[in-house]
Amino acid sequence: MDSFNQNDWSQPVDPQGAGGGGYYAAPTARPPGSEMPLEDIQLQNNDAPMDPTSGVFQEAWEYVKENPVETLVLSGLTLMFNGGGNFNVPSNFGDTGSSYDSYDSYDSTYDSYDSYDSYDSLDYGSWFDGSGLLGQAGSDFLGGLGGMNPLAGAMGGAEMALIGVIVMIAIAVVIVMSVIGTFIQFGGSSLWLRLLRGQEATLGASFRGAGGFFVMLFFSGFLKNLAIFGGTLACIIPGIILTYGFMFVHFMVMDKNIGYVDALKASWRLTDGYKVQLFVFSILAALLNFAGILACCVGVLVTNAVVMGALAIVYNRLAAPGNAYLGDSENVSNVFE
Repeated sequence: MDSFNQNDWSQPVDPQGAGGGGYYAAPTARPPGSEMPLEDIQLQNNDAPMDPTSGVFQEAWEYVKENPVETLVLSGLTLMFNGGGNFNVPSNFGDTGSSYDSYDSYDSTYDSYDSYDSYDSLDYGSWFDGSGLLGQAGSDFLGGLGGMNPLAGAMGGAEMALIGVIVMIAIAVVIVMSVIGTFIQFGGSSLWLRLLRGQEATLGASFRGAGGFFVMLFFSGFLKNLAIFGGTLACIIPGIILTYGFMFVHFMVMDKNIGYVDALKASWRLTDGYKVQLFVFSILAALLNFAGILACCVGVLVTNAVVMGALAIVYNRLAAPGNAYLGDSENVSNVFE
């Protein structure tokens, strides 16, 4: 584990970090622009329960009942732009996630085994018959195949130009959806962490600071998706393991101000020893959202909100005290302001 585990993190002692013990004895969130090494950041709560997923769905449901407008609005936006994968866990059967997540980030058809983010919009199935690959290659590539492929050879310039335009429009749509999905991911995760920590949890407050974290969140999610996709190609199992190891990458970006490769490492450390519980959690989350789909599809708005909250609760139980949501009076820099 990290170098601060010997401290007693249960008591907020010594706000200036000058002396012994307490979670103020060492920073638990990386200040903006800081080059603090990952090894010097307390990530895991030393009092984390053996099963951080116990009772999380019921607890999340209570928050949804108390804050129906905020939680359901962001649940709906997540389903629209993130495929239900804001938190990078399976949200429903047969779905694909969207810009992040895990799987995350979130994805590489993770939602096809339950929900990940940015590769969702790609139709990998069409690659095997060549149609998707040809479409993405564009008109120049099609033209080059004219002598070898009878279909391509039979196409005139107008047809190939039209295909090229369609491809470019599709790429533009994917990019736009990924950008919007990243903002929605930030807002949804921010809302739930704020609810759990007693912070201001309005829709406006939930998106505060999103612009400052966008680049780091977007590309951290891309790296996560790339790693999971590579692991999935390597006999599937490594991709599944990486999926659960990288489940909290977006929280690391937002809550600890850790990005890119460090965010992957931090999430892996935080989930160390909990991947089996997270696997079971993801199955239950998928079943819950599947039940929501069966309820005339409207029910998934509620079940997805519960799943979003449940994932945030799991993270909040595992993560060390001290985070970006603590106010200045608590002597921790608020990177959202």
